[in-house]
Amino acid sequence: MKINYEDEGYTPFTQNTLGETESFKDLNFKGFDIGNDDSVPGNYYMMNAGFAFKDDIGFSGWKVVKDENGHPRLSLIFETSWYHSVQPEPRKYIGGPFRCAIGDYALGASALFGNRRFCPMTELKVTYEKAVKIGECLETLVTDVDIEDNICKQEAIQRVYGTDEIVGRLWSTHIIPDNKDG
Repeated sequence: MKINYEDEGYTPFTQNTLGETESFKDLNFKGFDIGNDDSVPGNYYMMNAGFAFKDDIGFSGWKVVKDENGHPRLSLIFETSWYHSVQPEPRKYIGGPFRCAIGDYALGASALFGNRRFCPMTELKVTYEKAVKIGECLETLVTDVDIEDNICKQEAIQRVYGTDEIVGRLWSTHIIPDNKDG
């Protein structure tokens, strides 16, 4: 049975609805045009190898979840396909480059929206503890955010969606720039 991820609360990357999302409605997007409903975010094309047909590539989306202490955390999911693999035929597993790209994007987006400004990443560490089969849905979940002295450090896990089995871990460090607008 196919999972309907939108019923699970995920917003598809094919939709440009970020400015309408309750969690981000007070964000100041001055100077950025995100209101074009015909626009597809660039990361959607990047992570899906230029394919833009969701029936062919599977679902990709995001949602904000609460951790055990009630803090908002970002969850990104991607149904995987053959082109997420770096193996020659026959492909069985998705590749590390795709898993790293997803982690990079998840931690970057988490820093951006958590700190209400772009926060350049200065370090990214990734582990690949278990393989992910083609056709499985990869979830990247930000689990911890620590901010001290304008430095944001984050941790995330990757797992096959719907399981508690961790297949990889990520750590990032970001610089939080001074707010020049007030």
